[in-house]
Amino acid sequence: MTLRLSRVPELSSYIPEVNDLRIKLQNEWDTWQEAVENRIALTGEIEYLDKDVDRDVVTIGQTAWLHYDRKRTNPNFKKLFPVSPSVMVKEVAGQNQMRWVKTLIETIYTDDEYAFLRDLTPNLTTNMEKLQGAINQREELYRQEALARVNYTIVLDNVRNTYNSLYHQFLLAMPDEKSLVESLFYSKNPAINTEDPTEDN
Repeated sequence: MTLRLSRVPELSSYIPEVNDLRIKLQNEWDTWQEAVENRIALTGEIEYLDKDVDRDVVTIGQTAWLHYDRKRTNPNFKKLFPVSPSVMVKEVAGQNQMRWVKTLIETIYTDDEYAFLRDLTPNLTTNMEKLQGAINQREELYRQEALARVNYTIVLDNVRNTYNSLYHQFLLAMPDEKSLVESLFYSKNPAINTEDPTEDN
């Protein structure tokens, strides 16, 4: 619309208002998309960190399995792994996985029966801390993303309402040029206009 308004001297005074609306909407859109991209990027990091945890759990599971004569039914083995190591880490940073792994670490450190596994546990503990930190950070990014989307929607509604109101303002300014005014809008009836108001006509 800005380009067309520049060719209509009677309406050129509206150009700053239209430009301001477009800039505000573009800024809110950019903020929202940046929040989405940040959250997606962190999800990739979580998947990477999750694999480190998976590897450590499987290593501990194999070591314990060999220690207990390869008998998964051994009570001491089952206490550590109520489900198999592969099932324990099947989720990607899921709540069940996090609970099981935290319990695994606590059991190894507090029960002397599992002292033979303690040399393997610090690495798992470190990787779990990294994973938990990334999960917490992603929750904050989800919050920022939701807020940015709300802010964009609010500005979009304001832009749409203003855009539609301009139709009547232009008609008042140029009552004998209805066809010209209508040509500035995507829809001749601005009340049903659904096009992106940020684009030039």
